Amino acid sequence: TTDNALWVDHTATHLPLDSFTAISLSVLPEYHVVYQLIKPHTLHTLALEDSLFWAPGSPVNHDETQWYKTWAHGRDEHLKKLVYGCKQHFFARRVEEIQKKNNLPGAQFLLEHHAVVHAFVSRVLDVAGVDPTTDVHLLEWEKQLADNVVGLQNIADAENPREALADVLSIYIFEVSVRHSYDHQSLYHHIPIEWAPLRISVPPPVEGRRIPKEMMDPRNVVHKFDYLKHRIFADVFMQWSRNPLQDKSLSKTQYPFRTEELQTEAARFRQELLELNQRLGKKMGKWHLATHLIAPSIQW
Repeated sequence: TTDNALWVDHTATHLPLDSFTAISLSVLPEYHVVYQLIKPHTLHTLALEDSLFWAPGSPVNHDETQWYKTWAHGRDEHLKKLVYGCKQHFFARRVEEIQKKNNLPGAQFLLEHHAVVHAFVSRVLDVAGVDPTTDVHLLEWEKQLADNVVGLQNIADAENPREALADVLSIYIFEVSVRHSYDHQSLYHHIPIEWAPLRISVPPPVEGRRIPKEMMDPRNVVHKFDYLKHRIFADVFMQWSRNPLQDKSLSKTQYPFRTEELQTEAARFRQELLELNQRLGKKMGKWHLATHLIAPSIQW
């Protein structure tokens, strides 16, 4: 279950949104308010994904001689799971899937944060007077997104285009910041390492041969070194390593808006996140993820 959560479910927060990130940074001009709204939530993401697939020592591209070989399967099996996870991703249903589980404390945490993000995005679009039906940059952006992001809802042809645009942008920002950070917290800080899908070091017995002594002792099936490597993987890859002197969490995000009105909305958003953090911190206990632990983009 843990292995599936990491390599299938969590994948939907990563790879399908890479297309969204790349297209947004390529198509929208820097002076566009939607570009300015998205830009802080794209930092490091594409470089991270590139290293994930091609760096020799990455958690995906490894073999038993590499430091992070902690799972029983290798690169080919990882890629199969990643592809399967991407196929299950349907952009417009991401928040709906959480709403179906709103009786769970984790879902409540996510939904409350999404509501704050959505309200912020809606205010920015209203203040800027964005019209997705006539803005040539947004029309081209939507066209390219529709060709590459599965399940993207219609924007320009929607009954309320600006509201539809707010839905799309808020899902993206929420996914790469709150949901991604919360996924990491759930996968590697609420689950004991003994439950994790560690590599089985002892080969299976072969019919007709004597069963190795190691197979009779379940304590030797997973070596201590495997635990060590998995712990290092969790600390290096599954936590957001922050410089405490330069907090760049979601609640400290700075937007390159060019008007005082939009900067006022950004400041209001940051304050709303801090207030939400204080309220949920008292209410949710272990299911709460402090705001300084929520990264603004996929950075690890």
